[in-house]
Amino acid sequence: MSEKEAKLAAARKRAEALKAKKAQKNESEKAEDGTKDAPEPVVEGTTNEEETHSTEFKPDVEKFEKEIESLRGLLKESTSQQEDLRKKLEEAASSSKVTEQEWKSRVKELEDSLTRREEHVHTLELDISKLRKQHEEQQTASSAAQKKIEELEKETTNLKQLAEQTTDLEADSLRMELQAAHSALDDMKSTQAKLETVEAEAAQLRSEADEARQAQSSHTEKQQSRAVESETKTKTLLAENQSLLSQLTELRSHLISVQDEKFALGETIERLQKAAKDAKMNKTGYRTSSDVPRARLSKDFERPEVLQEVSLSSEPRSLPQRNPKEPPADLQNNISIDLTSWYDKNAGEVIEV
Repeated sequence: MSEKEAKLAAARKRAEALKAKKAQKNESEKAEDGTKDAPEPVVEGTTNEEETHSTEFKPDVEKFEKEIESLRGLLKESTSQQEDLRKKLEEAASSSKVTEQEWKSRVKELEDSLTRREEHVHTLELDISKLRKQHEEQQTASSAAQKKIEELEKETTNLKQLAEQTTDLEADSLRMELQAAHSALDDMKSTQAKLETVEAEAAQLRSEADEARQAQSSHTEKQQSRAVESETKTKTLLAENQSLLSQLTELRSHLISVQDEKFALGETIERLQKAAKDAKMNKTGYRTSSDVPRARLSKDFERPEVLQEVSLSSEPRSLPQRNPKEPPADLQNNISIDLTSWYDKNAGEVIEV
C-alpha cells in the first residue's frame, strides 16, 4: 500500500469515527429532549443574547456543494480520458504493420498520457486534501456550535430554576424566551444535520476518487503489459529479418561462387576448344596455336566467337553429323579431349604426338 492510499484510509477512519461521535451526541440530545418538560417561563432580558447565539454560526454549505460538484466533473473528465486511452491502445494493438519508429512514438504518447493522468490524480488528491481541511474547519465550527448548544442548555436549566421562584406574571415572559431558545436549538440542529449530509457526500466523493485511482492503476498495468508484449513482438520480427538477411547473404555468396565456377568452366572449355582447333590446324598446315592470340573469358561473359556455340545449360543439344570413322568428341557434356594424339582426316590414321 502506497503512502497516498494509507493517508486516504486514515482519513476514512477519522471520518467514520467522527460520524460515530456525532451519532452518539444526537442520541444523547434526543434523550434529553424527551425528558424535558413543557416550555418553562424564562427570565426577561435573555432573548437578545440567545438570538445572537443562534445567528453566529452559519457555515457556507452552498460553496461546499459547488466544490463537490466541480470535483465530480473532474472525475467524469478523468473517466472520459481513460476511455480515450483505452481506444488508442486498441487501435495500436489492431494495427499489425507498425514500424519501430511509430511504435516508439506511440509508447512516448502513452507515457505522456500516463504522466498527465498522474498529474490529474495528484490534482484530485490536492482537491480532496483541501476538502478535508474545509471539513475539519466545519467540524471545529460544529464543535463550537455544540458548545454553544450546551451553554444554551445550561442557561435553560438555570431559567427553569429561576422560573420556579418567579411569580405568575414573570412566567409568561420566561415561557416566551424559552420557546425562542428552543427554536434556536432547532436551528442549530438543522444546521448540524446539513453539515452531516455534506460530510456524507464528501465521503462518497472520496470513495469515488479511490475507485478512479484503482481503475487508473489497473489500466496503467495493462498498458505496460501491452507495451512489453509489443516490444517483444518487434524484437522477434527484427530477429527474423536479421536471419533472412543472413540467408540472403549466404545465397548471394553461393551465387557468386557458382558464377566463378561457371567462369572457370567457360575458360576451361575455351582452352580445350583452342587446343583442339590448334591441333587440327597443325595437322592440316594452317596456323598454329602460338600464332593465335589467346582471348580470356571475362566475368562479364564477353566470350570470343569460338565459344558462342558452347552452352552451359543442362538441356540436351543435337550434335552435328560426323563421319563414323572419326573418333567421337563430346564438347557439350563431360568434356574429355585427349591431346596426346589426333586423327588425320586426309590420311585416315591416328598420329601420336
